[in-house]
Parts: sequence; C-alpha cells; structure tokens
Amino acid sequence: FFGWTVFIMSRQQLLSTPHMYDCRDVSSSKGSIPMMLVAVTCGVAAFVASSLWLSGTNDTKSSFLVATTTTSTGVQTRSLVHRHARQTVLGSHVEARAEQVESPASTHAPRSSLRLTQIEKGIPSFVAGIYAVAIGTLAYALTSVFRNKASTGAETAQMLHAINVHDQWPMATVAAKSEVEGAAKSEAADAEAFLKMFSTYRSGYDSVNSDVQTEGWLEVTQGQIPKELTGTLLRNGPALYERQGKRREYLDGDGMISQMAMKDGKIFFRSKFVGTDSFKREEEAGKFVDLSIFTAEDPRPELYGGPVWLYRLRDDIFNGPPSPKSNGAYNALHWAGKTVAIDWGRPWALKSDTLEVDGSGSVDAISNTKFTAHFRIMEEPNGNKTIVFFNPHTDWAEYKSTISFYEFDSKGVQLSSKQVEFEATYFHDLIVTENYYVLFDCPVKMDMKKTFLGYPMGQVSLSDTISEDPAKLPLFRLYPRRGDGEPILINSPDFCYAFHHINGFDDGKRLVFDTCTWDRFELYFTDIVKPDGKVYYPKTKQSRFIIDLEKKTCERKIIHETPCEYPTVGPKSTGKFYKYSYMCTSAHKRGEVNGPLQNLTKVSFDDASVDCGSCTMESWYPGDNKFAQEPIFHPRPGATAEDDGWVLALVHDGTPGNKGTELVILDGQKISEGPIATVRLPHYVPIGVHGSFTDEFLGPATA
Repeated sequence: FFGWTVFIMSRQQLLSTPHMYDCRDVSSSKGSIPMMLVAVTCGVAAFVASSLWLSGTNDTKSSFLVATTTTSTGVQTRSLVHRHARQTVLGSHVEARAEQVESPASTHAPRSSLRLTQIEKGIPSFVAGIYAVAIGTLAYALTSVFRNKASTGAETAQMLHAINVHDQWPMATVAAKSEVEGAAKSEAADAEAFLKMFSTYRSGYDSVNSDVQTEGWLEVTQGQIPKELTGTLLRNGPALYERQGKRREYLDGDGMISQMAMKDGKIFFRSKFVGTDSFKREEEAGKFVDLSIFTAEDPRPELYGGPVWLYRLRDDIFNGPPSPKSNGAYNALHWAGKTVAIDWGRPWALKSDTLEVDGSGSVDAISNTKFTAHFRIMEEPNGNKTIVFFNPHTDWAEYKSTISFYEFDSKGVQLSSKQVEFEATYFHDLIVTENYYVLFDCPVKMDMKKTFLGYPMGQVSLSDTISEDPAKLPLFRLYPRRGDGEPILINSPDFCYAFHHINGFDDGKRLVFDTCTWDRFELYFTDIVKPDGKVYYPKTKQSRFIIDLEKKTCERKIIHETPCEYPTVGPKSTGKFYKYSYMCTSAHKRGEVNGPLQNLTKVSFDDASVDCGSCTMESWYPGDNKFAQEPIFHPRPGATAEDDGWVLALVHDGTPGNKGTELVILDGQKISEGPIATVRLPHYVPIGVHGSFTDEFLGPATA
C-alpha cells in the first residue's frame, strides 16, 4: 500500500504530462497491472534481501520469525511454532535450513514483549522495502519515458500546446485526469445506452394473448392518407408463443394477420390469429401440444409420458420425417379474390372479410398448392400480372431436395409448373427474371452429432440439426422459365449466405442477382430476431452477383456494407432492369457492433445497367425507441417513374410505458422526409415477418 502510494505521488510530480497520464492511467487495468507487478516484485525482493542482510549482521544464528500462531486458554498464551533459520555464506551461495521445534522460552514470554521484539526487527526491513518499491517503480516509469520519447514527443507537445500548460505539468495532469474520467463515464454511458437500445428492440418480440384480436376504423395520428391510395396492406408474423409460463422461440409462434384497408383517406384495421389446426388444439388445451421447428423443448413426454428420446428416435428419425406444427405465420397474400396465410409448408385460405380460416384451409387452386412464404409478382408487357410460387422440399433421410415452381395469372388460373431434383440443400427465397428461375444454394449440411445425439436427447431443435458447410461455395441454379432447357449451375466466387433477395434481371447474355448477404449461416436469424449487441447483431451487406451465361462465370460486387434486410422493389421492377429498392437497415454502430434494424432506407443505383456497382442511400430514422419493419412499395396510379409511389411499413414503438405499433406511409421519392401519414394501431403487434399489398379494399363498405 505504501509503495503504491509513493508511486502515485512520484508519477504526479515527475511524470505529469497529459500524454504520460494517458499511458499511466491507474484506472486502466492494462496500465496498472504491469506496474503493480513491478512494484510488488521490487518490494518483495528488497524486503527479503534487506531482512537477510540485517539479520546476518547481528548474529548468524539469530532467529527470524516468519509466522506465529497463538492460542489462548484462560490467562495463558502459548506460542506453538518457531522457525529457526541458519545461514551459511559460501561465496555467493546461501544455504538455509529450517526445522520446527517447540520453544520453551516462548511459552513463558510475555505476549507484548514478543510482538515488540518482532516489530523492532521488522521495521528496518519494511522501510527498506518501501523505498525499494518507490525506486523500482520510478525506474520502470522512466524507462517507459525514454522508450516512448521518440514516438510520442510530437504528440505530447501538441497536446501541451492545445491546453496551454507548458509550465504547469502538475495542473495539466489534473485536467487530463478529469478529462479521461469524464470520457470514461461518457463511454460507459454510451455503452449502456447502446445495449439498452437492443433491449428496447427485443421488446418488439414480446408475445401477446389471443384476446387482442380486434377490428375497427382508426384515426390518423399524423398527416393524411393520400386519397388516391386504395387497397389493403396485409402483414403476418408470429404473435403468440407463451402459454402457461412456457415460451417457444419467436418463429414457432402462432401467426396473426394484421389487415389495414385504405380508401378515400380512411383506414380500417382488423387483426386475427390464423386458425390452423395446431392453433385450435393448443387453444383448447391451454398449452403447447405440437412439436415445433426452432424450440428444443418437446411437449410429447409431458403429454403422453415416457422419455423424449423415445419420440424423437422412434417417431421423428426411424419413422420420420417429423411433423412440426403449421403456424401460418410467415406471410399473407390476397390474390385472385382469395386471402391466404402462409407458413413453411402450406397456405391457409382465409375469408377476406373476417380472416377466419375458410373450411379446411384448402378451397381453391392456390390454397391447394404447396408453396413457401416467398413469391414474386411480375408485371407482363401487356399489363397483366403473374405470380410465381416455389415450394422447396428437402428430405434429409434421402439426401434429396425437390423444388416445384408454379405460375398463376391474376384470375387464379395456373399457367405453368416445373419440378426439379438434386442433392439435399437449403433455399429460402428465389429470384425470377424474364427467362429464369434463380435459386441461391446455401452451403449447408446435416450436423450428424446434433441429429443423432443432441436431438434425440432433447438438447437441440429440429432447425439446429442443419449447419453451415464451409467446404462448399454457394451455388447459383438457373432453370429456364419456358421449355425444357438444361439448368445452368455456377458457383459464387465467395463463401456467403443469402436468405432474402432483392431483385434480378438478365439481358440474355448476363444475369444480375442482387441480395442481402450474410457471412455465416444460422437458420433462426438470431442476429435479426434475437440480437444482444455483443455476439448477435446484424452483419449483412448488399451484394450484386453478375453471372456470365456464356462463360459460366460469376463476379461479386459489394454495393454497400450497411447491415440490411427485408428488401423490396415495386411489382413493375420485378425481374427487370431497375434502380430503386427499399429495405430495413441499422441506424447505429458502436465499434464493430452494428445496431438493430431501425431505419427505412432507399437504395438508388447510379444507373440500371448490369455493371453498376455503386449507389446512393437515403434513410428515414423513426426515433430512438422506434424500429421500422419490412417495407412494401405500391406504385401511384398512372405513375411512369419507377419510384413514384408509396412505401408502407409497420413501426415498433418500444418507448417505455408507451409500447405499441404504428403504420407509416412515406413518399417513395422522398424517404428522408419521413411519413406523410402515421396511424397508431389499437394494440401492440409483435414485429412481423413478411407481407404484401393488394389493390382491393378489404374493409367494410362504409365507415
């Protein structure tokens, strides 16, 4: 303690430049730990050396007390152990022997006298140790000064000049110390606020109860809804994932449709849980009863008894594949007069005026067709619209993927279908151009350890049994939309993943594939739906892949590195040369950590050519506690400019005490100016997954 105090005093008086305070900041573990080690080492060495020297000058047989243990019984006090040390000096070698004996003298010696003797002998040694600590510390610090003098002299002079304390070093140290302490407090406050932002964002993934379902006309909170904006925005996402105190992972939650119908500047809102068979069973039971994809906990042992491995080995692996719940939670679409909710395996037909499940959920050509949550709406040269669905099915037991493509016209008539097969892999989305269906083959594999050990023991979920395969590169699979031409298979030049694609087009010779790329694979999207600001946070970037159809080569360009997801383009741009897209992006960054998705951003390519690799970005920041969700672009009636229309999105408001959800409408050409209309929804809606817009007004006839 005394040695460290001497060091602090000497540092302040002799080394008191602002630069040296930076280097010797005692509040910094990196600076203080080495110095403490030096100080302690010097002190111990000096203490031992001086003690041996002092004791040796008096009597080579003198006793040096190392430790004394005492016990008290009544009025008697007895010293139990003495250690006798005998030193013999042989040149530079010191030999010491010690033995333990009971000391009769100490049995009768007064306790105060014994301690006084110890203190008298210890004072010279202790004082010598203190001075040794100070000298050793100063030597260490001065060595650092001379070692750093050449590289830091100019910086020190600049800092001294900046604060004008050339002749007042001690005061400069005080000022610099205050400045550093203030900076440290500010740094800590910034770090706390940054992590709190993630907590606020995650509040958008809180579950709701089934009794929140409602409908009614809403008031416009800010601005005005354009009167020429007629149609209905449909949003879908998991909303109920807590029952009886148990929680499922967000993506396993039951889907809830939010329907916002707009006409003549007015808006009608309706929310309804998708009445899947699983939802009905669990509502009746009041608890989870079905196996899910992303949650490791299995409800079957509690329901039927027996160990979890029995169900997972017998039913899921040997008699598989397993049948997880269909939650109807990943998208919503109104096409050819029919509304459907879509999950990973099938669509559910809904009654447009109530959002109740229509019959069994499979009542027409579209709801009888299996497809996933991603589709592309194409506007043909004659003005007609075509929708392209795809259904990726992978059988890992057979190690085979089967992909089906379907095209329907605006009346719900199937125009074409195509089915292809290849070795097992994973797809999430597709790109459709004038001539091709394009798939991005993510390099994944079955994790054998998790599949046959972790999963049967209930330690991991179904989704955890699939992992990235660093031994492979992503593969583009191009299948002709028309005819029976051979597919084109071309590897990506880089290892990456892509889940949500932006757009693509081809000119017959080259094909462009724009997407949001990830550096690693994770089926659950933890970076997006469960970020913590430490390990999990958005790390995506916008990439353009240019595929030469003749040379069978692929080039990648990084368009921007701002973390982005949930991209969209207008229906008139899908599959064609385009310039504009809209997406969610991170608004903040601290060090290497990106903030959660928050901004609504418009990305504008410098031109619509194949080779364009540069862009400008324009963003709207919704507020410190608000987070924008997937945008949907709807063109203005009669518009000729690609970006002439409106961008509609839900925004999670995580403001403490005022949590809720807002609908915002922005001008597609003036994103940074913010909403032209804002509507507060009647209840909180968890952050959703995907949605769509239809020209049809699905609300009641009159307000």
